Amino acid sequence: MDTGARGSLTTFAERGIGDVMIAWVMNDHTTNVTAMSVGAVPSTRPGRIFWTESPYNAPTINLNGLFPVIHYNAGVPPPVYEVTTNVNGGFTIITTTLVSGVWIDGQKQMHAKNVSGMFVLEFYTAGGYNNQVQPDGIEVVEVLEPVIQVLPAEIGSRLLPVDSYWAQVDGNQGIIPNVRAGLNDTAFVNGMNGPKYNWVFSIKRTVDEPWSLEIYWQHRGAMGVLWPYEVDWYSCDWPLDPQLLVFGTSTQDTPAVLFPAGLTATLMPYMDPPLQAKISTSGRSLTALGEGRCLMKYTTSDDIWFEPIHMVSHTNRNYFDLDPVDWVIGKELRPTVPEFSHAMAFDGTNDYVSIGTSWLNARSDWTVTLWFNPGATPSGALYTEGGKGGVTFSVALLPNRAIQVATWNKSPWNWSVFVTPSNTVSTNRWQYLAVTLQGGDDAGGGVAQVYLDDRLVASAGGMRRENFDGAGWAAIGANIGPNYTVNSHYAGRLDEVRIWDRVLSPEEIQRNQYATNAEHDAALLADYGFDEGQDTVVHNEAGQYNGTAVNGAIWCKGQLMGFEGFDTSWPGFIHTPEGNRYNVNRYNYPTEANPNAQSYVFAVNTNILEVWWANKSRQDGLPPVYYPSHVIRYNNIWPTNAPQIVIASGLGSSGAHLEPATNALYFNGTSDYVLISNSPSFNVEGALTVEAWVRLEATNDQKIVAKATSGASWQGYVLGIVNGKCSAELWDTAGHHFTCQAGSVPPGAWTHVAFTYATGQYFTAYVNGEPVYQTAAGAPISISTSDVYIGRASWAAQNYVHGRIGEVRVWNIARSAADIRSGMYVQLEGIEPGLVAYYPFEPGELDSQLYDSCANELDGEIFGALWIAGGRPLATATIYTFGSPSIYYQNDPTQAGYNPNEEHALIMGGVVYALRNDLNKDQYSRPFVLVDYQDPASGRPAMKVFEVVATNELYSFKRSLEAGLPIIPPMPLAAMPFCTNTYSQTQPPAWRDRKLTWWARSAGDDGGTRDAVMRFYYQMQPTFYFPALSAASQPAVGTELPWLPNPSYSGGTVGTPVPVTYEISWPANAPELKIAQTLTKPTHGLPDIWDQLSVDIIYQQSRQTNAGDSVVLFDPVVAQGTDLSGDVVQAMIESGLAKRELTSSKVRFPKLPPSLYQRLYYDPHRGANGQLVLEGQYVTPLTGDGYLLLNLLQPFEQKQARDAAAGLESSKRSAWITAVNRLPTSITPIEANRPFVHGALYAGLGRGVGYVTLAFNNSTN
Repeated sequence: MDTGARGSLTTFAERGIGDVMIAWVMNDHTTNVTAMSVGAVPSTRPGRIFWTESPYNAPTINLNGLFPVIHYNAGVPPPVYEVTTNVNGGFTIITTTLVSGVWIDGQKQMHAKNVSGMFVLEFYTAGGYNNQVQPDGIEVVEVLEPVIQVLPAEIGSRLLPVDSYWAQVDGNQGIIPNVRAGLNDTAFVNGMNGPKYNWVFSIKRTVDEPWSLEIYWQHRGAMGVLWPYEVDWYSCDWPLDPQLLVFGTSTQDTPAVLFPAGLTATLMPYMDPPLQAKISTSGRSLTALGEGRCLMKYTTSDDIWFEPIHMVSHTNRNYFDLDPVDWVIGKELRPTVPEFSHAMAFDGTNDYVSIGTSWLNARSDWTVTLWFNPGATPSGALYTEGGKGGVTFSVALLPNRAIQVATWNKSPWNWSVFVTPSNTVSTNRWQYLAVTLQGGDDAGGGVAQVYLDDRLVASAGGMRRENFDGAGWAAIGANIGPNYTVNSHYAGRLDEVRIWDRVLSPEEIQRNQYATNAEHDAALLADYGFDEGQDTVVHNEAGQYNGTAVNGAIWCKGQLMGFEGFDTSWPGFIHTPEGNRYNVNRYNYPTEANPNAQSYVFAVNTNILEVWWANKSRQDGLPPVYYPSHVIRYNNIWPTNAPQIVIASGLGSSGAHLEPATNALYFNGTSDYVLISNSPSFNVEGALTVEAWVRLEATNDQKIVAKATSGASWQGYVLGIVNGKCSAELWDTAGHHFTCQAGSVPPGAWTHVAFTYATGQYFTAYVNGEPVYQTAAGAPISISTSDVYIGRASWAAQNYVHGRIGEVRVWNIARSAADIRSGMYVQLEGIEPGLVAYYPFEPGELDSQLYDSCANELDGEIFGALWIAGGRPLATATIYTFGSPSIYYQNDPTQAGYNPNEEHALIMGGVVYALRNDLNKDQYSRPFVLVDYQDPASGRPAMKVFEVVATNELYSFKRSLEAGLPIIPPMPLAAMPFCTNTYSQTQPPAWRDRKLTWWARSAGDDGGTRDAVMRFYYQMQPTFYFPALSAASQPAVGTELPWLPNPSYSGGTVGTPVPVTYEISWPANAPELKIAQTLTKPTHGLPDIWDQLSVDIIYQQSRQTNAGDSVVLFDPVVAQGTDLSGDVVQAMIESGLAKRELTSSKVRFPKLPPSLYQRLYYDPHRGANGQLVLEGQYVTPLTGDGYLLLNLLQPFEQKQARDAAAGLESSKRSAWITAVNRLPTSITPIEANRPFVHGALYAGLGRGVGYVTLAFNNSTN
């Protein structure tokens, strides 16, 4: 058919309604007749026109620019008019009223009124109406009465129609709004080109008048005509979960919301109530002024967002749990988020949660964890199990703030009860409790452990498992009593009760503490999350047996869970009226003036910090806008396990501190032990040391290490406990039985016990490194053929240990008291000389083996004993790497960040030191040092907290020193200027030189040790502070202050310094000076005397023992003269007995022997009229050591000198002899502070012997 063909349409009634016959006239004038069936439903959705006239007032259809023709039909006939004729005052008035129909007015606007149906609208290309638009010239239109839907919507959200057909067909062209009511009042239409062009947003509350926001939704038809297809009213209200914004008491304590560059912010006019927020004059920030709601509009160049905001007071408990969260000082404050959105509150009267099973009955290994927040008087059951017969398991709080764990077992028909120490629990704060049972049985072989806030607080053995046939019920918050009655109700809040069918490790307990979803392994029996927030069902998220809240237990806010991985893009804001003890060096909250400020929150002292944390806007695609929206109060506490700075150590932060070893073995006291096969290595004879760390639960007769054989004559050795005392036994080859029971080994505390034996010397017992018993030893140790037993006797199944053992050492030497004391806290390497076997009690590849860390590999087999966490105290030293460290201090109590430097802390060489811990009071600060530094790993600021103690188990104010060495005070005193006020109450052996350095002058006069007790002062530094004194009363910089005075006065600036004792011993390798030896130049370890600027003999042992001096210090070469007339010398020259030197005025005497010729001469310029001079000489031969020609005349030299004037006239010869006789014939001692030429030290014949101490360069001249 040619496209230019036209057809004529004829209706054939006989073919049925809707059937048509079309005769198509072809271009060649032939006719082609086609019969078609026309249905009542159009092939596509029709366009719509709603009744446009009052009272409906739907939008007319704009056909301007088009040439439409309406094809009416029986359903939609041509418009119907009503003609009314009225006669009034002789005039006839004819009124024509359109009653119904669809029509197009002169402005090409289509109207509709009181008619329903569909019709065809045909479009022509021009006003001649000859040619139909192809191919879209036909539009089927439905006309109908508007049916208004009232739709709920949230303020700030995009408004959409219910019908999504046209949106799916035409995209944005299918959801074109025609806001008939509320434009720019209740609704905002975005006219900005971009992805949200023509979007409609709700901008005002219309719940009470939904007609105030009316939208006809339109789609664009084929001819570009906008056809409405739905009309809606919107009931708009504020969202249930809007963006929160916190405000304080005024704009001064309320942070502003800052807008990033490139984002334009507009505060919409509608606020509820009005004027509760404001935009800054710059338009770059928003501040909340009061409680209420507002709407923000954000725009960029091509996008738009609306953010409903709820302004909430920081004190509003409906939104914030204002119970302070304990937070460790020095740890960066982090926001906690209410991951556990709900918890359950119990009134302590009659409410509880009932569970239809007993989870733990007959189980040997389990873990129970829960969060709890008790009231002012902690009491009541947290979790219990039982049945008709009553309670069979209980974890409960006692009035003394202890935790009680109890299990009922049918076999002995009795309870196993374990109670933690008093004051374990705090009140009115959330705490995380974990209780474990390992190896529980019916005989009492189990070990129970209680963790609070992931820290082990108590453990006990001898626990039986819960085992009762009638157990079949459980309760949270109360005891299950007889016949399923309840009692012992808990008052407080509970959250996240979880139960495992295995023992969780400490790491797993810690990991699950803040996990919103427990580690759902197969062993997780129950997980009562308390997240429902309504009704009475408490779901077990791990499986069956949901709980039921009984008697009105109410839902409440849950535990605020710490979330370590939070977005740190925006810092927290500190609301200082609640507290201001924060790190002022790190806190710098962003403002409009400095929007990119780096700010971090650290607590630096006790008290409350209220921090408002911000969340990033939840609007998709919106550049980051951060709203302070989450208020948390932190109760800042000092850490309980901070590394220590022990002042006495002088090592600062690099010193060791005690931490529990990871593991120990628990022995049940009835059947547990370790067996180590006999080995020749254990059969020591001449000397022996046995050491062990134990924490026992009883004080009866218990054998810790036993290798002994019973019989008529016993052999071997045993270390144990009897009646709370250290017990050591040993049998020697002569049949002697050495035994002792001494010292105190208290239950429940880690204690080190040991004994040593050295043949022919001593048998000694030790407790915590101190000797408690000693007696003379005898013959060698008898050899036992027994195996070695740890935890019981070796000769019979008896004397079982009840408690923990954390370490065992066996040596084939008798260690000294000092070695035992210094090594008891140290982890050995296993290669120490004399070490036979070393058991550090750390699990290895097999849990059933106790491994020996020595090369001998004398491993043991474990029978029954259980590995548990928490071992012996172990000395641990950590090397801290600080980036740009500094001591944090702020000495002014009236300003923010107060934490005075009353520890007088400082950093030297990357090590942190402290001088004081005696100035601290609660109102100032506890004795902790805070180090402010940059974490090299993360690049973030960080703080490290060190506890300052004067002494501990590892360090005291007593140290060893060899005589002849300086008495160096502990660091940091050693690096500070010496003080004139420093003194020693023991002089000797302490001795101070002219530069204020103190020295160990001597040890004991008897050759043993001697104590030097020092009292040190130090100089005031600019950062040091005395909190008890006002700022004006602080000592001036450089003032000498007593170190750790006790008692102290004047705020700690006056008092007697702490005594520091130096035990001085004589050096084992002191150089020896032989009798009759004269020391000048250094030799064989002996010091140089010859070239010293000054030398003083400050100690001679022989003098102290009344044996006289052993050495004398003298100048062997200094020239010594006596007057002699020049006439005598002139006569000798003339007689050839003397000769004047050519290069000087000295006169020499040729007749003297060579050894005397260079030493004896005449100097005419010496004295008043010239002197005969004698000087010494140090002769350095070509080989061998040098030797001295002294400045004194031996008798034979005196004769040689007198004979040098032989033949001289008698009077002059007599004058010569007189002068010679006046020259010295003995050495001349060097006097203190008198000049000398060279020095020499002489140990003469017949003098005393012993130690001598010299001081060099101490002369003040």
